[in-house]
Amino acid sequence: MADLLTHGHAYKVPQKKLPSTDAKMVVLGQTEQTCPGDLRGPGVPNPDPRPLIDRMARVIRSRNLDMLNLMDDFLKRPRNSRMPVRNRAFLDTSTFKRALCYAFGDQWTGIAMTTAEFDELYKKYERKDAHGLAASPQSQGGGYQGGGGYGQGQGQAETLILWQSFAQDIQRYVDGDHRSASEMMLVEAEMELMAKSEAAEAAALAAHDADDNMADAKARNQAKMQARAAAMAKPIGTRGCTVGQVNHAKSLIAQTLTGAGGKYDTVREALRDIDNSGDGILSRDEVKLLLNEHYLMKYTDFYTNLTRGQLDEVVVDTLLDLVDANGDGEIKADEFSAMCFAGANTYFFDDASDGYQSNAHVQGM
Repeated sequence: MADLLTHGHAYKVPQKKLPSTDAKMVVLGQTEQTCPGDLRGPGVPNPDPRPLIDRMARVIRSRNLDMLNLMDDFLKRPRNSRMPVRNRAFLDTSTFKRALCYAFGDQWTGIAMTTAEFDELYKKYERKDAHGLAASPQSQGGGYQGGGGYGQGQGQAETLILWQSFAQDIQRYVDGDHRSASEMMLVEAEMELMAKSEAAEAAALAAHDADDNMADAKARNQAKMQARAAAMAKPIGTRGCTVGQVNHAKSLIAQTLTGAGGKYDTVREALRDIDNSGDGILSRDEVKLLLNEHYLMKYTDFYTNLTRGQLDEVVVDTLLDLVDANGDGEIKADEFSAMCFAGANTYFFDDASDGYQSNAHVQGM
């Protein structure tokens, strides 16, 4: 009725084909029974005269495709899918074609494979029956597998394809010597560049290991530790003490009086508490009294008879000798404070060794 009212007759007017949309509509009109190469029409040759396997190999090489993984990825079920698990070992021809389309992506149309080429491609990988022969057309399933006619081969087993064998064969073909001269030159250049990159990386890693972690660094570190240990073992004063013992005493006094848990900001402030005259000059006994009050000098506990404290009196006397350079018995608070802070947070006592070690250069006395 619409055609009669519009055109004055009751038959349909053929749909107009516009040059700008005709090719697109042909592509959109594809089905699972057609291939991209069928769109050229009968008798129209393929612009690329090479065999189908070479056209596919060109795309696989140019895009670095892994056919086995791509086709296997197509067969994986989406999460939470209720669809049954597909047969991973064999695929029917329609699923095999969809897997190829998924693997090649937007290059599927560019390959321009025809139905005849597709049939020739998968025939080699058909599943054989018990006698080692391919399934006959009469035993094929319905639909496309039955030759395209509705009802043909209904109820029969479908033609199944060994898709993994196909993927492995075409990958070996691509990775073989079936490349053009320009492709071979490109591959050789890439391999040469890769070899140079790996050699440079190995050299950089070896230099890093040798400089920071291995022989040279360990030797330098060991030499420094030996030099520090020798410096700490040097005698100082006239009482038989070493530099390491005196420096340890400096650090311990400064950290105990002014460090975490200490109640003074400076050693001089601590000395001011026991400076009764207020002139900044103390006696040796007053300094030792201060150290005893903070349990720094070694003493014997009255109740347990155990030795407590960390500093031997001979070490303290050696430190006081360095402050009292003229030997008049007077200890100036400023000089004693400066002497202690000169070693504060610089030296530590290593209980695992036989003597005192330093984590900084030895300071001159």
